[in-house]
Amino acid sequence: MLAAAPAHPRVEQINCAAEDADFAQGSVDGVIAATSFHWMDQDAVCANVARWLRPGGVFFPFLYGPFFVSGLAQPVFRRHWALWSSHMDRRLGAKAEYSRPMKACGAFSRLETYSGEIEVTLPPDDAAGLLLTASYARAYMTASGLGAGYVDQLSSELAPFAPVTIGFPLGGVLGVRA
Repeated sequence: MLAAAPAHPRVEQINCAAEDADFAQGSVDGVIAATSFHWMDQDAVCANVARWLRPGGVFFPFLYGPFFVSGLAQPVFRRHWALWSSHMDRRLGAKAEYSRPMKACGAFSRLETYSGEIEVTLPPDDAAGLLLTASYARAYMTASGLGAGYVDQLSSELAPFAPVTIGFPLGGVLGVRA
């Protein structure tokens, strides 16, 4: 993903585990852990983030649940979901009580839980691309030896039902540094 980010003269791109990252104390305004915090050593990351954040800075770890498709494209999605679902890592959501490590570190003056649902309407190519960002869909592709052709296949199956509406639950905790 980092390789796909455009270069900017005021942005330094760093690729390392959050547990190993090192920024100056109080030098960061915000940290986002997008669908990744459940894989981390949450206590270590919270301690790091608390050190990096300036007072009033925010930490927002969040995750989204499995995608769903609304409307006429639903049968196409269900057929593919049946292929992917067995590849879902059972650890997903197992450490999703993000407020626990944030409370335990004692650095946040306020914690706000967010729970909602996102819905986007996309052309078939973008819809296929989004659906195939899910780890379980990628695991299916890898296990089945499928490459970019699978993206094209899914896109062409969705095309008659364009545009495609995809939704997903989103939940997280916003912590404000004391």
